[in-house]
Amino acid sequence: MKILVWLLSHIENDIRETVRYLRNNGVNTVSSCQHDMTIDCLSQNVTVTVNTIRQIFAILDIKDYYIKAHWHPENGYACNDALVIISIGDK
Repeated sequence: MKILVWLLSHIENDIRETVRYLRNNGVNTVSSCQHDMTIDCLSQNVTVTVNTIRQIFAILDIKDYYIKAHWHPENGYACNDALVIISIGDK
């Protein structure tokens, strides 16, 4: 119940349902913006996160989006922790 109250009071209407679906399916969303139609997520496994996002967007019939992942290698090796940015629409 506390999560629902938080969602209703902190996430803008137009993007709330998408964020809720992502969070309910294990995507760690950390911020969202209705104006820009973006959702930022933290990921420990980019492949799994991107596949989950793609599956959810297929269910929600969201077709116009792109996903960017940013991570920095440590000591020449790729690390798993990444920032995943979802942009919905033609922004």
